[in-house]
Amino acid sequence: MSFGRWEEGLRDVERGVTTARRLNDRFTLCIGLEALGMGLELAREPLAAQDVRESMLKVANDAANVITTTWALTQMAPTLLQLGRHEEAVQRLREASALLPFADALALPRYHCNAALVARRTGEPARVPSHARDALRLLHRRPLLLWSDLSALTSLAEACLEQWEGAGGAQATEPRAQALAALRLLRKMSRLYPIALGRTARLEGTRAWLEGRPEHARRHWRRALELALQHRMPTDEGLAHRELARHAPEPDTRALHLAEARRVFLQLGATGSLRSLDTLESPSPLAPGKAHG
Repeated sequence: MSFGRWEEGLRDVERGVTTARRLNDRFTLCIGLEALGMGLELAREPLAAQDVRESMLKVANDAANVITTTWALTQMAPTLLQLGRHEEAVQRLREASALLPFADALALPRYHCNAALVARRTGEPARVPSHARDALRLLHRRPLLLWSDLSALTSLAEACLEQWEGAGGAQATEPRAQALAALRLLRKMSRLYPIALGRTARLEGTRAWLEGRPEHARRHWRRALELALQHRMPTDEGLAHRELARHAPEPDTRALHLAEARRVFLQLGATGSLRSLDTLESPSPLAPGKAHG
């Protein structure tokens, strides 16, 4: 799945899940369900991924396994944002936070990555820097990034870039530094896992825009769209169209990418992502290098 071979990868994971259920091996079952949820999040619809994570949470709770329970609760958050279920995302992370003293080296940074994005999207931007600091500190201690870190790392980079975008003057110093650190980790992932290339390109485009380099930004976003189509990652396709629409210099180009983003998000049932398009229907394009968000 890290190479975008979705049918083969999802089929193998489903076979593993079936076998683990038959053997009543609940820890292996949770590992399989986590991988299945990630594959569905990246290559299919967010609701399918969320359903798998709800199943994983039930198995983990039945086994009284704090580690896998924390995995499930933490990984739900960005998917719930896509679905527009913001209050539920906050609640699931609140449940996960109570288990953090018992969490492992996988769950801790993922929690802070996803908590940073949820805080940013639910009107608590003041909490983003501390979550970002904790996430980056924990990730820098880890010798290896796993393919399943991609969702959380994306959340971290998005949260920091949005924080930078919304800040002005000296207030942008810390979020900019945190965004650049998160992007360095994503670039590292991209060298290991091809499916990370498109997300990295999209977020590098946002960085270039904030630094006042609009043509570089558009090249990154066009490349992100190509990679999303190549790796058959529909959420990433829709997000690339959204960025191209948001910063398009011509009304016709803006309308074209908006329509494509709306088509993709409708097919995915991504209600939260659809809502993010509403503010793009009428405003004029944003000036590069300005604080906006």
